Amino acid sequence: MKRYELLLAPLAAWVIAQGVKFIISLRKDGLQFQDLYVSGGFPSSHTAFVVSVTALTGLREGVDSTMFAIMATISALVMYDAIGVRRSSGEQAVAIKELADKTGKKLLSRMHGAKGHSPIEVLGGLAVGCLVALVFYLFI
Repeated sequence: MKRYELLLAPLAAWVIAQGVKFIISLRKDGLQFQDLYVSGGFPSSHTAFVVSVTALTGLREGVDSTMFAIMATISALVMYDAIGVRRSSGEQAVAIKELADKTGKKLLSRMHGAKGHSPIEVLGGLAVGCLVALVFYLFI
């Protein structure tokens, strides 16, 4: 199992983050199957996914390793994108849909707003990723 930990840890982090997100959504609006895979929300599963590999790499190889530096850079990009680009494009998609509804205009394509994340949601994903990495490091 240790041989595949850098593949299993992010998978576990993603499943845990999506599970927490699903449980939170159950309390808000009941059972919605799409909540199992929808983007956005707390915690960020994208962040949990990439941070788990980064943290596990840092624990196994050291934070001064080349691989950790590469993974930390990728993690920073994913988190920046989740808070910035994806969030703003999702907000724009919602605004365009509302504008089209108000004006009676039909959109030529289906607007799929990829929801981004608030900083708190990304921090939640960071925490999940780090905890999963620590569990893999200590017990698996």
